[in-house]
Amino acid sequence: MFNLAGSFYSEQMTLWGYKYKDQAVISPDLIENEFEKGDTEKLLNEESKLWREWRGKGEATLILVAFTDDGNDVNDVIIPRCK
Repeated sequence: MFNLAGSFYSEQMTLWGYKYKDQAVISPDLIENEFEKGDTEKLLNEESKLWREWRGKGEATLILVAFTDDGNDVNDVIIPRCK
């Protein structure tokens, strides 16, 4: 999924991570560049109430993306299951 989005400093939209059901995946690039282990997950929990409280009961996928040039904003988007 991360190959479908850009990376910081090269694209306008970047993918922080996604959650589907009980699976949470954070961008490997972000984890690789953390100062301390768990920094990215901590940031996402602080910046997104949906990310923090996601229960994964339905078929929707939650994604967190950045839209700014700096790539440091956190925006949550729920993608419903296609019919």
